[in-house]
Amino acid sequence: MMQNEIINIAKENGIIIIQDSLNINESGVDFCVAHALDVNEDKWIFKMPRRPESMRHATIHADHLSAAGRMHEPLSAREQEILRLIAQGCSNREIGERLYLALDTVKGHNRRIFAKLQVQRGGADVSSLPTAT
Repeated sequence: MMQNEIINIAKENGIIIIQDSLNINESGVDFCVAHALDVNEDKWIFKMPRRPESMRHATIHADHLSAAGRMHEPLSAREQEILRLIAQGCSNREIGERLYLALDTVKGHNRRIFAKLQVQRGGADVSSLPTAT
């Protein structure tokens, strides 16, 4: 069911997902996260909330999808790691605890990530932010 739902959401937004590339991780408490490639081999992350309150810190936009190719500057390995945790629904405090970073350090990384991805901070929907390679 989840696989078809993700493929349909992508198709509705003009993205044709390679079905064999779809990797769904349902281990998250608040979100199900899926990674996939489209026919242009762009990488995508889809984050599906398990319940409405999971989206309490996110703003839902009409355009839920962003291609990794839209970034002007690639993310560092640490920024990619932090972005993955954001996509999993972790708070800044949880990210700091997991990576042994001060809260202000996590916030600084967030500012740089959002600037590189050209998204506005403060409630941005990170459900489909790209993972740079």
